[in-house]
Amino acid sequence: MRLVPRYWARPTLLVSAGRYYDTSVLSLAQAERSMVTLGGKVLKTPKDLLRTQPGLKRG
Repeated sequence: MRLVPRYWARPTLLVSAGRYYDTSVLSLAQAERSMVTLGGKVLKTPKDLLRTQPGLKRG
């Protein structure tokens, strides 16, 4: 008896750890630090700058 049907699983990962970090962790940090100007424009901190900040570096 299988707990998970065979067709639900894949032999390889869909997302690498680096790609997950770039899309999930940095996107969340970017959203938390974004600001809206009086003109309605959203200002975001670039991800390459976020990568250098303490607490957001890859471990």
